[in-house]
Amino acid sequence: RVNNSFWRWTFDGDTSALVGQYIAVDGTLDPEPISFSDGRLPHDRFDDVTVCNNRAFTLWDARWISAYASNALSLETDNVENYLPTSRPNRLLCFEDNVRFEDGTIPAAAYYQDQAGDLYVYSSTGWQPIANETQAARIIEFDANRPAYWHDRLWLRRNADNVWTFEAQGQDDRWQALDWRTTAAETWVTPLEIWRTLVIVDGIVTDDGAAEADQYWAATPAGIALFERAEESGQLQLNLDALTIVREPSPSGVLCEVTDLGVFDDEIFARCNASSDQVYRGALEPLRDSGVFTHFEGDDPFAERELIAPTPNGFWSWRLTGREGRGQAGQLAATIQAGEGSEALDLVGGQFPFDALTSIALLDPNRIDLAADAGEDAVGGADGWFQAPYDLNIPANALARPSAAPLASQYQSVYINRELSGRGDVFNLCLFNGENYLRTDDGGGGSQDEMTTDCPEYLAFDDLWLYESSNGELVINAPRGIGGAALRELEDGRFTDDIVTGLPITGQQGGALTYWLPTQAGVSQLDADLVLETIHGGDFDGLPAGETPIALYLYNNIPTYFADGTLYELDQQREALVPDFFDTALIVSEILAASGQAARLQQVDGQWVYVEADGETLVNTLAVDGSSSPGLTRRGYGSAQITVRIENNRATVQLNGAGAATLDLPDGFELIDALWFDDRVLLIGRRDLLEINIASALAQAQ
Repeated sequence: RVNNSFWRWTFDGDTSALVGQYIAVDGTLDPEPISFSDGRLPHDRFDDVTVCNNRAFTLWDARWISAYASNALSLETDNVENYLPTSRPNRLLCFEDNVRFEDGTIPAAAYYQDQAGDLYVYSSTGWQPIANETQAARIIEFDANRPAYWHDRLWLRRNADNVWTFEAQGQDDRWQALDWRTTAAETWVTPLEIWRTLVIVDGIVTDDGAAEADQYWAATPAGIALFERAEESGQLQLNLDALTIVREPSPSGVLCEVTDLGVFDDEIFARCNASSDQVYRGALEPLRDSGVFTHFEGDDPFAERELIAPTPNGFWSWRLTGREGRGQAGQLAATIQAGEGSEALDLVGGQFPFDALTSIALLDPNRIDLAADAGEDAVGGADGWFQAPYDLNIPANALARPSAAPLASQYQSVYINRELSGRGDVFNLCLFNGENYLRTDDGGGGSQDEMTTDCPEYLAFDDLWLYESSNGELVINAPRGIGGAALRELEDGRFTDDIVTGLPITGQQGGALTYWLPTQAGVSQLDADLVLETIHGGDFDGLPAGETPIALYLYNNIPTYFADGTLYELDQQREALVPDFFDTALIVSEILAASGQAARLQQVDGQWVYVEADGETLVNTLAVDGSSSPGLTRRGYGSAQITVRIENNRATVQLNGAGAATLDLPDGFELIDALWFDDRVLLIGRRDLLEINIASALAQAQ
């Protein structure tokens, strides 16, 4: 009825039954007829299934194994082969890759194990028994403990104590455990993650011109391992499919602790236990992990070695010294280039001296000036003043000593100074050495270099006020003020140029309305909108140092100030003036008596006035005939006799020896002289110039 390579169905005439039999790939007919169970045929009842190298295998009816041409379980006759082993199969196994061991290899293939424990491997000729007992034992052992993580030469599987452990395979195909290590942070790592030292072997150029990549060899507790540099991240990583771990040097067959690894004269040297008598020479190559090192009988190359050689344009050089003998850790000795010489570089508090930055300055847009101060511990130098190209990231090898500053290491700070003077607007670099300052306008080699006891740090400038820091304190001054720099200070929460000390005067400057206002910082000059234009500062002739004018006077549209009995111009020269009415109206004759009294005759418009000063009682009297004053005459006082008496900080104005008006003078007013001018009396004080309107005073006296 049905007859193909999979099965055959016939009709039994004796029993009138349909009989089915499976057919093996070799044509063998199953002696047992096909029977249904739970409505299913035997080949639908799987005992085991595996897919191996893109082929499916099924174990069914506890006797048959079907091999499919693909991973699809299709019963088409050209897709499946049925095998009826003579031994009873128990389970299917699969190894998709060859598994190498030092005593043999498990080929990549499908396997089955029968109920007796024997193994069979599938090949193009069908299922063949494995006669090699060692190989069979490896298959059983490996299948029972398959890796959870597996590369060609590194896997993770359980050890004899049932602990997950990494194992690495050497070039001899022997697997060795990489026992877990506990770090100081109490984390588990493999020995390959603990580096004692690292050496870089430069790549070579092959005969065909191709350049090989550099090799990175790290000495670890597991041996000297080869790492590769990732192209994108630049990180070092293991090639787990071509892993090379050199388990040498191994005197007496035991791997030593490699403490030093280096390249000298194109040869690799390794030193064990930091001992000069345990030095080995060899050649590290990928995929070579045995017979690499031999004992070296010469001088210990690690006793003193140059790590970074000095170069003409380099910043530093490094040497490792003091390591000869046994177990000597040695010392790092470093120097930095400083012009024609060098300076010792020592670690101070865990950092380089030049890392202890105190200040950074940008005088040149293409350069950064910086200063570091590591304190007294930096005995070898390597701090002080450095320069580097302008960049947001400054590597150490970009630092350089200023070529024209042989004492650069002495400077503790660097900053910008702005000089607004006769030279114009000049930016300088200031450097402080703990006592004095170096001011330079060209990074240490300028023609304007000078040593000074003060060099304020520039903070800001608003066209009038220059903000600086001097000896840690804020200093605000107006260096371009008229007559000198005015000093702005804070007093009770206000700037001193906002503290008015006297009455303003009004005049014209360049044809424009101008105000002059005395303040504690100097005399402010304002425009018609009361906007500050400039300030008159510096030293004012006739006043003690640091004091500013209080009494201003406009004479012939010239702004002046009064001090020490004299009028002075507010301009740059601060020249003393003798006004016209002083020149023509005053004929002074001093009479010195034994009592110390002085008298003066004053001529005003042809009239003589007698002025008497009593130095003992501080009484001063000024008398005048009203007819000598045109202003008083116009107001009806032409025939009046008027006296002005200054006594006890008061001014008394008396008319015809009768009625009097008393005026209080400012506290601390110190009278120097009194002048009668038309209908006014000017009281000249040490710092003040007061005016008394005689007509108004006489009106009060009547």
